Amino acid sequence: MLIERGPKSFGASVPDLPGCVAVAKSRRAVLKLIAEAMHAHVAVMHADGEVVPETAHEAVVVEVDDAQEEQVRARPTYTGPQFERYIGIDYSGAQTPTSSLKGLRVFAAEGTHHPTPVEPPPGPKRYWTRRGLAEWLATQLAEGPPTIVGIDHGFSFPEAYFRRHRLPRDWRVFLADFHAHWPTDGDHVYVDFVRDGARGHGAARSGVRTWRRVTEVTAGAAKSVFHFDVQGQVAKSTHAGLPWLKFLLEHPTLMGTDRMPFMWPFDGWEIPRGRSALVEVYPRLWKHLLPDSHPVMQLGMTDDERDAYVIAKALSDADHDGRLLEWCTPALDHETTAIARYEGWILATADPGRGGKGARDQTAECVSTDAGQFGPHRPGPRRGGGHHTDAQKTRPPVGRRRGLSARPGPEDDLGF
Repeated sequence: MLIERGPKSFGASVPDLPGCVAVAKSRRAVLKLIAEAMHAHVAVMHADGEVVPETAHEAVVVEVDDAQEEQVRARPTYTGPQFERYIGIDYSGAQTPTSSLKGLRVFAAEGTHHPTPVEPPPGPKRYWTRRGLAEWLATQLAEGPPTIVGIDHGFSFPEAYFRRHRLPRDWRVFLADFHAHWPTDGDHVYVDFVRDGARGHGAARSGVRTWRRVTEVTAGAAKSVFHFDVQGQVAKSTHAGLPWLKFLLEHPTLMGTDRMPFMWPFDGWEIPRGRSALVEVYPRLWKHLLPDSHPVMQLGMTDDERDAYVIAKALSDADHDGRLLEWCTPALDHETTAIARYEGWILATADPGRGGKGARDQTAECVSTDAGQFGPHRPGPRRGGGHHTDAQKTRPPVGRRRGLSARPGPEDDLGF
């Protein structure tokens, strides 16, 4: 195993068991956690009929002089807001690409204005469909001002997935390969159709529910992109949403133009000024921006609408006070930086000032914290699309709940 000492924490990983990692505040604690993680990881491998690999790694030391280290740690200087529009999307992986989904919500903010709901174009669908949303987003990116879009599903898979399926550490190659096996953007295709073998070749590109990306471990409560059929799952929305990222990359109005969105952090960490960008987000980090006690929540805003709202609100606030630049250029170690370029990264999860649990120097977190995840898989009842949250979105009802279907008027102030 490898032990890494950070400013306020210790990290441990097992190179021969991809995805087996732990973080704790002391060396003794991280050794205990990584031992538990190794035991659980091997147990899952045995349960899945996998062979535990022989060690194939050795340790070497490479010295870096002070000038190189300073260059690596250098961060850009904030010179003012980079974007003019901020879009938050609470994503649903339920049903088919053309299904009208109540859980698929969009909010947008212009400049420093408060986010407002974006309704689907007039037509027979009351709510957004995944296909309709992707087409609308392509138009906005092609014709609108510099925009940052936050989406709450995974943009990639863990290192263990790349290794198991012998994929190069290249995100665009991963995306094309995933789509070839999981065509969840096809007409009448549910994610469960691919899972059950009725469509695509999902079995040839599967993962283990205990595998988590480094960013998910850092975030603390974020679920694995392979952990289906549990409360707060992100697995279904991720498997449903990935093909639409590919759709945007290949859209004729964007491909080969300066309107092509910057896919953070796969295209790099610092987003070029004047470019639009797509980022993966975890709305639970910003839930405090619209607490349950806020009057608008009592008026009937749904939890899906709240997530979309706080994404747009957080992106706008952070771009105007300089935090967004810090979030986009996190101070990660060399190994984590390299892994995140193909595993992806959840925006703001390495920001120690955001509060809550998650940053490496604030958490004692192990990839195997939930003992219920280990052992042979026992399928439970399948639920709808998932979100980046570990708690069921429930709240005592206040009268009849309704969605915010119109732009707020002056009396509907969402300010804080």
